[in-house]
Amino acid sequence: MRDLGLVALDWADTPKNFSHSHSPIVIVLPSLLGSATTMSNLCALMLKKHFRCVVINRRGHGQTPLVTPKLQSYGDASDLRQVLKYLRVRYPFAKLSCVGCGAGASLLISYLGEYGSSSYLTASVCISATYDVEAAQICQPYNWLMLCYLKLTVSHYASAFSQVVDLRSVLCCRTLKEFEQKFYCKLHGYADLDDYWEKNSPLRDVDDVATPVLCINSLDDPISSSVNIPFDLFGIYPNLFLVTTERGGHCGFWEGLRPRPWAHILALDYIDAVMEFTSSGENDLA
Repeated sequence: MRDLGLVALDWADTPKNFSHSHSPIVIVLPSLLGSATTMSNLCALMLKKHFRCVVINRRGHGQTPLVTPKLQSYGDASDLRQVLKYLRVRYPFAKLSCVGCGAGASLLISYLGEYGSSSYLTASVCISATYDVEAAQICQPYNWLMLCYLKLTVSHYASAFSQVVDLRSVLCCRTLKEFEQKFYCKLHGYADLDDYWEKNSPLRDVDDVATPVLCINSLDDPISSSVNIPFDLFGIYPNLFLVTTERGGHCGFWEGLRPRPWAHILALDYIDAVMEFTSSGENDLA
């Protein structure tokens, strides 16, 4: 990264018979508690569809070393931008698409709005995104689990953060909002939570989304409830598509006697369809 920070790209093993320069690449953005390991089912499905698959592990997550005192804030898409630029240069003939889950989905929406028609992405899918994080009412015990995970991450890198935040105060936080105020606002120089969410809200630049994006949400999601879904936006913007289900939880959507992730299958079918559609359009122009 430009500031000498480090993110990790975990590539799924691909058979040599289709790993050539034109094979499409799907980038995966895990949830807050996720990593390349937790996204293995999705990666396996991608390989069956002859997609190359790479999972981005954020700074300090998924066993990625933290070499600078900085963790990515909720809607900061700068690291993702640098990764996509690298992939575009490294694989100039491959179409790039992206699937985000949970917090990764919210980050993807932020990125698509911020970079608009220069996103480098052909298609995107957001699974269980939280659209208005500031107003979200996260059910217990999920609120507690997320707070514990963040505290463990900070304590693991205590020596790196001790010079930039009050660690004792951060580790004594009792709510996510308090943690965001005392850690993320301080770390990134925001005046307060209002300033933080103004700069990090996933929908802050939704007017500029130019990449076709499918959003998949469950109405029983304990982290992003149905009242958090901006149904009206999906009726206004032509590049936003929404699928909702009665059940599915947060990043779950398991089905069948031998459970399989229904949302992952839909996500890849959607990416496949968009790439086929755009390829036919390019052929017509040619």
